[in-house]
Amino acid sequence: MCQMLKALTPAITFALVSAMRIESPSLVEALCVLVITLGTLVATRGDIAISRIGVAVQLGANGAEALRLVLSQQLLANMQLSLFEMQYHTAPPQLIFLLGASALLEMHSESARAAALSAVASTPWPFVLAGLLGLLLQVVGLVAVKLTGSVTFKLLSTARGAALVLFEVLTGGTGGKGGDAPPSVVQLGGYVASLAGFCVYTLARLRGPGAQTPPKKPKAE
Repeated sequence: MCQMLKALTPAITFALVSAMRIESPSLVEALCVLVITLGTLVATRGDIAISRIGVAVQLGANGAEALRLVLSQQLLANMQLSLFEMQYHTAPPQLIFLLGASALLEMHSESARAAALSAVASTPWPFVLAGLLGLLLQVVGLVAVKLTGSVTFKLLSTARGAALVLFEVLTGGTGGKGGDAPPSVVQLGGYVASLAGFCVYTLARLRGPGAQTPPKKPKAE
């Protein structure tokens, strides 16, 4: 269910990019985004346990992630803001919101807070390393958004997951004793459709004018 909801993020990002006129996507690109989204929905279908709170949180995360990527593209590519300036303006709000969500959903009791502090105090270096790797990942992600665009960045993540599943199936990495059941024919078809849609989308971006941004208005003196 989580993966099915995540599959909607590229479509939300695509809609925001078009609505905010950051890019002017072509009809082929729009169809490719639709194919990738539907392919991922088909590939991840199965037994679903629905939680209303979980669905609300995941949909909120989808919208926030899409808006973050679109605004990052606007600041980095269109307004030529540097990566250091992006971190300076975005890191403090991210810290506040993450700590707030953690305090509300994970550390709302005294015992949970004590367990969290004990875990950090007993093994601090893994947390420090995870933080540094998270910073590196965020910087690399911003560079990718600046070079490729927010929609392509999310579609790349979707295609990466589909390619990994197909690789495991072809190399015998799924199924067997103690392993997960291999994907069904319908699920494999969904993964193949997602990969094919991403390949066509990439070609359309390279060959067509869809990725071009609208001309900027001259600044008023």
